[in-house]
Order: sequence, then C-alpha cells, then structure tokens
Amino acid sequence: PACLIMLGSFFAPDGAAGSGWTAYPPLSALSEAAPGSGLGQTLWILAMALWIASFTMGGLNFITTILNLRTRGMSMRRMPLTVWTLFIASILGVLCFPALTAAAIMLLLDRVGATSFFLPSGLVVGGQLLSYRGGGGSPLLFQHLFWFLGHPEVYVLVLPALGIIFDVVAVGGRRPVFGYRTSIGALIVVAVLSMIVWGHHMFVSGMSPYVGEYFSVATVTITAPFAVLAMNLVASLWRAEIRLNTALLFALALIAAVGIGGIGGIFLATATSDIYLHNSYFVVGHFHLMIAVVTFFAIFAGTYHWFPKMFGRQMNETLGRLHFWLTVPAVIVGFVAMHLLGMGGEQRHLYDPTVYQFLRPIQWLNVFISIVLALAAAAQFIFLGNLFYSLVRGPVAASNPWAATTLEWSTPSPAPHGNWPGELPVAYRGPYEYRVDDSPEGYTPQHLPPSPAPGAVPVPV
Repeated sequence: PACLIMLGSFFAPDGAAGSGWTAYPPLSALSEAAPGSGLGQTLWILAMALWIASFTMGGLNFITTILNLRTRGMSMRRMPLTVWTLFIASILGVLCFPALTAAAIMLLLDRVGATSFFLPSGLVVGGQLLSYRGGGGSPLLFQHLFWFLGHPEVYVLVLPALGIIFDVVAVGGRRPVFGYRTSIGALIVVAVLSMIVWGHHMFVSGMSPYVGEYFSVATVTITAPFAVLAMNLVASLWRAEIRLNTALLFALALIAAVGIGGIGGIFLATATSDIYLHNSYFVVGHFHLMIAVVTFFAIFAGTYHWFPKMFGRQMNETLGRLHFWLTVPAVIVGFVAMHLLGMGGEQRHLYDPTVYQFLRPIQWLNVFISIVLALAAAAQFIFLGNLFYSLVRGPVAASNPWAATTLEWSTPSPAPHGNWPGELPVAYRGPYEYRVDDSPEGYTPQHLPPSPAPGAVPVPV
C-alpha cells in the first residue's frame, strides 16, 4: 500500500510532492505553499507513515527470528557477521523509525487537521498573513524528529553491507575474519553512537554553538569503531590465499569506498567546516558515496556470492569482471569529483550554476561527472544481462562451490522449501573456520561434527 500510494502521488492534479526528500515544513505543511504542496504531498506523507510501520514490523520479525529460531549449537558468538549486522540494523530501525512516524502523523494533522505542530506564528505565504492558523509550532521540531531517524537510517543500510563484505572476504581470502569479537563490539558501538549524533545535519539551523560542539565531538567519535571495522577487513586479507572472483573484487571496492567516504565524513562532522560545505555538492558526493556506492557494491558482491545458492547456477565471471571494471572506477571518480565541486562553492538545487561567475571555471566537472556516471549506469545492463542469462543458461552449481563454512552452504543448491531437507543442521563451531586445524581441505564447515579423540565420550551440543 505504501508503494502504491507513493506512486499514486505522481498522478495528483497539482503534481507530486515538491518539498524534497526531507519534506521540511512549512513547505510540506501548507497545501498553498508552492506547486507540489497539494494532494501529492499529502499522499507522499501518508505513504511514508505506512512504509515506516511496515519496516518496523519487518525489523521486529528479524529480531525475533534471530533471537528465537537459531539452530542447535548456533550461539550468538557463532553467527555470521552478516546475520549480526542484520540483527543490529533491525534494532536500530525499531528504535529510530517511530520518531519519523510521529513526525509524519503530526505533519498530516498540520495539513488536514488545522493543527500547528510545525507551523510558527505570523507565517506569510504569497504576501498574505495566515491568520487562520493557530501558530506556535516549530519547523525545527520536524528537523529533529526527521534526523533522529535520518542518521541511524544510514547505518541501517551500511551495517548489513559491511556484514556481507565480511562473509565474502572470509571466503575469498580463505582465512578467519580478523577480530570477530571486536568487530561485533564495534558494530554495537557504531549503532549506539548513531542514535546520538543527528544534530550534525542541523549545524546551520541556528543551534547553540555549545550543542553544535557536542554533536561535532560525538560524530567524530563514531569514526573510531568504523576504523576498527575497516582495519579488521583489511587485516582479514593479510597473508590470505586470495581467490579473486567478482564477489571479492566488489568487496575490495567497498572497503576503498568506505575509506574515501569516511574521510569526507570527518569534514561534515565538524561544525566549522560543515557550515561552509552544508548544502553543497560536497554533501551530495559524500552521501552517495556512503549510501549508494557502499550499499550497491555490497548488493553486487552478495549477488555474485550467493547466486549459486539461490538459483543453483553460476554467474558468468567474465561478464562479472567487465561489470566491475566499468562500474567501480566510474562511480568512485564521479562522486569524488562532486566533493571538489562542493569545495569550489557549488550548491545543490541550482537551476543554472553559471549565473554565478565564480562557478563557471569548474563547470567542466559537471560535464565530466555526467559522462562517467552515465557510463556506470550503462554498465548495469551487463549485470542485468548476466543475471537473467545465468538464471537459465548458467553452469549448474554444486551445493558449496566456494568451499565456504557457514550453514547455508550445507543445503542443496537451490535451497528447497524449508531450506534444508530432513533434519536441520547443527552448528558445532564458529562461522569462519579456515586454516585452523589439520583439515586436508583447508576449511571446516560449521555443520560437520568434530572428530572424536580415541576413547573420548561424545558430548551433546
């Protein structure tokens, strides 16, 4: 229903929602504020409220499943990091998304119920004082509620991406994840800190410099656990027996993107530099590098990695590598160039930047960005072609083509109804048992029972 209502807003008589993706009031709270503030905006807000309710129920489902439906022997410390990140991201969503639900409901009431949660007194639209509104509300209240969701939402997307990459790096590097427990701790610290740093999106809203200093310190602090995660990923590849398939290539690209994007994030976390860079193309480049690029690289890595398990066939490696080399350099260079545009002073939402004389010398960067990102967009047709062709013509995959250790690789490919035929597997050890014993294969899957010592009595799991 949320998607249908959102799409329906495009067919509203006065146009789709025109207040931007942040939907700041009063532009989004008054139907007469501007074109695009009418019925389309109302449908947009209603769709958001329904979608958040859906996401909350989905998050509760993830949390309940992970806590209550683990197989025998699968303790929390034996879970793959992909599952850990889905668990932590679901908790984040359940805690932070209700704030935007409340904001959406209050915004709907401001639009159709004559309330003024977000509408100040003395509001003038088109030269006319809106005396019929009670006033007394604050648009900044909406910003606080929106960004209380908005920043944890970044990690709702990024943390599962990192979990996927940890699994892909372990399989591709043929060695255990470095710092498994410290990675879990760092993920939890990132999640906790992400709930208390939302104000760095509002440095230019007129907040007290003392409050801004707190948000600066808290936001810069979050780079420490993120650095631990990045270091553990890099250390997992140290002296590894690397099998450089397409999935691992995208995993390596994601590590690079997190590093580049994290450096840009430090400038936006500090009030002094953010006040200059706010609402510029620097923010556009950073946001898309961390959200679009990181999450899509993880989606590509996960698709190439788990495709055999999902569909019982292998994807074409040659096409996969072509997809990688046409995508990764283009998007990295394109979004880094946006940082340069922002440092040069180019703001977002400009119809024609050349009206400002000081921006004219750097407009070649806009042309360059358009070309490289168009190339990256075209490369996705290679991925889609590979995907659909491999569904019907790809080589038949074995149940464990990557010689991986986690439980999903113990079931036939593709997985049958119920995931496992017959009895469910038992987890006898951690998820990344590579080169840790004398196994002739060099790895020990989670579901294989340990070999008993001579004369030993078996101990039940």
